[in-house]
Amino acid sequence: MSIELAIRDPRIALEPELIARLVSLVEHGEGRALPVSISIVDDAEIHRVNKQFLDHDEPTDVIAFDLGDAHGGGVAGEVVVSAECAERVAKELGHGARYELAFYVCHGLLHLCGWEDADPESRDRMHARQEEYLARLGVELSR
Repeated sequence: MSIELAIRDPRIALEPELIARLVSLVEHGEGRALPVSISIVDDAEIHRVNKQFLDHDEPTDVIAFDLGDAHGGGVAGEVVVSAECAERVAKELGHGARYELAFYVCHGLLHLCGWEDADPESRDRMHARQEEYLARLGVELSR
């Protein structure tokens, strides 16, 4: 397991050790090595990334870039998540921002493992898998 972590928006306490455990759970559960870079940013930064690389002129919750099989047999990728978005959405949904941010990180990791969420059925399956990983990690909605 190789993780590069950049916390550029620290508004939500998501400990590096917890992120490392989440990456490990997903690696084992999906049968994939995940050398990954994870960046926790604000809406302005994820908006910039979204515009520059995907030509979407808006902020979003999570962006995952599959960088190919550059690290000897595993998926290599970059996950960018917005802590600001997680805080806002968690308030709207009535649960903890920590859970929402971990949900985004897990979502990005699953995209790197080949999961898709283009239609409601696949999105529901993917979200159920994310919830399963967060439950195994001990991250609860109320936190």
